Amino acid sequence: MKMNVTETVKQASGHWPSILTALGVKVIKNRHQACPVCGGSDRFRFDNKEGRGTWFCNQCGAGDGLKLVEKVFGVTASEAAQKVNAVTGNLPPVAPEVIAVAEAETEADRKAAAALAVRLMEKTRPATGNAYLTRKGFPALECLTLTVMHKTGGVTFRVGDVVVPLHDDTGALVNLQFINADGLKRTLKGGAVKGTCHIIEGQKHAGKRLWIAEGYATALTVHHLTGETVMVALSSVNLLSLASLARQKHPACQIVLAADRDLNGDGQTKAAAAAGACEGIVALPPVFGDWNDAFVQKGEEATRKAIYDAIRPPADSPFTTMSEAEFTAMSTSEKAMRVHEHYGEALAVDANGQLLSRYEAGIWKIIPPSDFARDVAGLFQRLRAPFSSGKIASVVETLKLIIPQQDAPARRLIGFRNGVLDTATGTFSPHHKSHWLRTLCDVDFTPPVEGETLESPRERAALIGFSLIRLPDQEKWSGDGAGLKAITGGDAVSVDPKYKDAYSTHIPAVILAVNNNPMRFTDRSGGVSRRRVILHFPEQIAPEERDPQLKNKIARELAVIVRQLMQKFSDPMTARALLQSQQNSDEALSIKRDADPTFDFCGYLEALPEPEGMYIGNANIIPRQPRLYLYHAYLAYMEAHGYRNTLSLTMFGKGLPAMLKEYGLSYEKRRKNQGIQTNLALREESNADWLPKCDDPITK
Repeated sequence: MKMNVTETVKQASGHWPSILTALGVKVIKNRHQACPVCGGSDRFRFDNKEGRGTWFCNQCGAGDGLKLVEKVFGVTASEAAQKVNAVTGNLPPVAPEVIAVAEAETEADRKAAAALAVRLMEKTRPATGNAYLTRKGFPALECLTLTVMHKTGGVTFRVGDVVVPLHDDTGALVNLQFINADGLKRTLKGGAVKGTCHIIEGQKHAGKRLWIAEGYATALTVHHLTGETVMVALSSVNLLSLASLARQKHPACQIVLAADRDLNGDGQTKAAAAAGACEGIVALPPVFGDWNDAFVQKGEEATRKAIYDAIRPPADSPFTTMSEAEFTAMSTSEKAMRVHEHYGEALAVDANGQLLSRYEAGIWKIIPPSDFARDVAGLFQRLRAPFSSGKIASVVETLKLIIPQQDAPARRLIGFRNGVLDTATGTFSPHHKSHWLRTLCDVDFTPPVEGETLESPRERAALIGFSLIRLPDQEKWSGDGAGLKAITGGDAVSVDPKYKDAYSTHIPAVILAVNNNPMRFTDRSGGVSRRRVILHFPEQIAPEERDPQLKNKIARELAVIVRQLMQKFSDPMTARALLQSQQNSDEALSIKRDADPTFDFCGYLEALPEPEGMYIGNANIIPRQPRLYLYHAYLAYMEAHGYRNTLSLTMFGKGLPAMLKEYGLSYEKRRKNQGIQTNLALREESNADWLPKCDDPITK
């Protein structure tokens, strides 16, 4: 019988340890262990509350047994239920009294852990110079340390390791956290964690502001920077319950969640939920990681400024505080400054002083001039201040002289939804307007587990600031590719924005053109061939084998793909060598021959050691002798294949060296009495493919 998700969860109640083991997911109750989802060595704990298979991980969050199956196998809830059904069969649900006994055992474990915590606290002493805290930037800080060895959660903690006492909401000691020199953390087996905390008392703003941090080192950092009271939650999973308890005990206090900035967003999400429950605010560090990471990377003063900036309430718009009389009395430049302040000083103008952009969600977005003018007019109307189109235009033009000019985005930066990857250093950092990014990959960067428009100045206006230009599904295309060459060669190209003055700029981008028919370039100078790399995908995928979700699957793996490419090609010259070898590969030459008849003709030529081969010839020599004259052979080839548009002798001669070079042939020539003789000769296959059967001169 097919069961739905709810029935499956009910059926599996009390059986989760055996179900997970049968599915290959190894779990040990109430012990820190490697997470089966993210691979973290000590982040995961399976507590199986009420027989529901409950668990939590500092990185992956928390959930019940079915949610764990979903995450481990990367499937939906219904697919996870099918996997569980295959294991449980028709097992009867566990009786409530059995679950009650298990809960009683859990309560007994908590009491035993609390008693052990009291005994171990008697064997601690304060000390400075702790190895773990020294690594965290606090070598002189005094902390409680062990004076005896103690093993818990599979880790033996030694003399001198950090001890963090944990108290419940009544102030009773219920558990201990141990931290060794390597940063491994464990609590006492069976000890309470939810709703417990360690408090670092502060004198500054006592009773007015209270901080909650995930980890001990983070809490020490916040306390050091602010001098205020900080509660240690141990993990993001405990933030919600701790924030609710803190609000009950301190109803008039401002509560700040000193959250971790995680790549997967878990720390931010948990902190936001906790802040919502206690009407608090979230303070995120300026780096990925926690506030201690920021302290170590940025230094004390920069991090202190960042932490106070993070809790500073957003400034009110000046248009909500000033009067119509005040605004009307201002000069044009003062009005422009108020507009700049209204937009949070997140406006910039392009290098030509014409296009306005606004920084939003990690990128600078161009604001259409008409839209911005209407927005400014709306600000005037908010104050009931008189205005005209001329006054609005004057404020906007003055604003362009005040706000900063946009810089070009660094080529080494790749923007993702959740941050920016620096391909030169391999570091991933939060978004900042100083990156000047114009585009983002519409996916999150994830942590490692353990054509035609380019030739038009008008259309180029939409490409400013891009580092990759994609031309999807191009139809038949033919041209000299002047715009393509200028962009990829780093030359300045003309840009003609609509209703704005034309100008020149650089668009340092890679161009990716996807075609079913090869692009035909009339350029014979070698400018295109030096830059062009052809990748051929000739195999067709059978309809029944096509995956409609392939694009989404690749998007989810994009961060991993980027990381693998950076590791494989840590030396950029290795990648360059591979691209260069692909340029003149057999498949690339085959594509070029199909696209360009003149290039295909060159494939029928072979080079001799000396210029003792065919003569160049010209169109006036009659009758044609394609076995003697190179230009006659070219005309014969074009006629045999039905091509009408042939190259002139001059253009044929100019393009010949570059095309032969792509075949790996050197071109030599010398002048003789009979004309210019080359080192080229026709290959044997020319006779069968296109040479006329009888080409001897006809005598009259």
